[in-house]
Amino acid sequence: MQRLLKEIELHSRKLPDEIQQEVLDFIKLKERTLAKAQKEKIEVSMLSEQAMSDWANEEEDEAWSSFQ
Repeated sequence: MQRLLKEIELHSRKLPDEIQQEVLDFIKLKERTLAKAQKEKIEVSMLSEQAMSDWANEEEDEAWSSFQ
């Protein structure tokens, strides 16, 4: 990871300021995209957990027992 950061820094120093700003903007966009994806993943997990809790009861176990 450290090597990669150094390589990025080395290459970015050669770029004009405007391009460096574009690179920074791209990195920030990627951070937001990753944060949004992580948030959505957590939300789906929470919704799945809630839905499954409705099925976790003796009545459901009995209804499905013949399929085991």
